[in-house]
Amino acid sequence: MVLNTDQNIQGIYLARLDLGVQNHLGILSKINGQCAALENALGPVATYFANGLTLEKDNESIASYVARFAAGQRFHQYGFYNLVKQQSLQADYFYIRYQLCNPSFLSLLKSLRMHNPNAPIMVEIPTYPYDLEQTGFNQKIKFLQDSLTRNHMAGLIDNIVTFSRAETIFGISTIKTQNGIALEQFPPVQVAAQDDCFNLVGVANVSHWHGYDRVITGLRSYYDQDGD
Repeated sequence: MVLNTDQNIQGIYLARLDLGVQNHLGILSKINGQCAALENALGPVATYFANGLTLEKDNESIASYVARFAAGQRFHQYGFYNLVKQQSLQADYFYIRYQLCNPSFLSLLKSLRMHNPNAPIMVEIPTYPYDLEQTGFNQKIKFLQDSLTRNHMAGLIDNIVTFSRAETIFGISTIKTQNGIALEQFPPVQVAAQDDCFNLVGVANVSHWHGYDRVITGLRSYYDQDGD
């Protein structure tokens, strides 16, 4: 499926991203940059995110979900996908940020395809491969669901967007891209030149997967081996 870029195109960016969770602010910044790029290239983009147990469209609450099980402030994944499915969304294309697969996610994909038979559906997998990222019992349960269902995405989506070099993922052709930021949002900061040292700059809303511990350990090893 190919978009006709000669006309204004309406897109939908969908992410089971809880705006109420502090650790997601860095991800939200990246998504905002992606939406700005899509709007600049194609046309308007509507966003659908979670905020607690509420579904938000373009930062406005449109529906809520009552969790059957304890969900705390985290948006229950099945409730989110069911709420989105109830909206009977229609657009020229869909861009979905992947947060593991499960039966409810597959049901949403089937619904999107049914209501939009000619609209490309792209799923971005931010990290691939990701099977070794599982930590904790709850996360392992989610990964188990994912491993049992993810191969069923073939036929429901058109492409997987990846920052890896993989040609196919789960039997689906990839769109290979690169990670980046919206440069206009981050003006350069002028600093004094320091020629007598080695400067490292880390940019992240720091989480364990960013690997800062590996940088620190590497520096310690370097200096232990008489690095100058």
